Amino acid sequence: MVGLFWKCYTLAFATHMSNEEYVSLISFICYFLSFHVMIILSASLANEMAIKPKGFAQFLPCRLPTLLNPQFQSMLKEIGIQKYRLTLWQFYVLRRSILLASIGTLLTYGILLGTLGKHSQ
Repeated sequence: MVGLFWKCYTLAFATHMSNEEYVSLISFICYFLSFHVMIILSASLANEMAIKPKGFAQFLPCRLPTLLNPQFQSMLKEIGIQKYRLTLWQFYVLRRSILLASIGTLLTYGILLGTLGKHSQ
């Protein structure tokens, strides 16, 4: 995120750039943005997919009550109890909404740093 922020900030506030520098900045921004999107989306989709087997495991004994042995039933209960999720430092579960929140945070910090040294007249 730092690389994405720095390249966007440079692009927004640079006064003199050649075409090569401009293309280089745009390619770095695309690289950092795609890397950021891949990490956040893959983690949030993994969290969403971890919920689906839990729901299936909870309703399976109701659908097939005669075919399940006690070992399999205890295994299904363990699946229903366990919580597998990808988090940020164990206090925020990754969801798709964090992608927009992180990009909005970068934009806000960019606006704040861009107006930090300017005097209003």
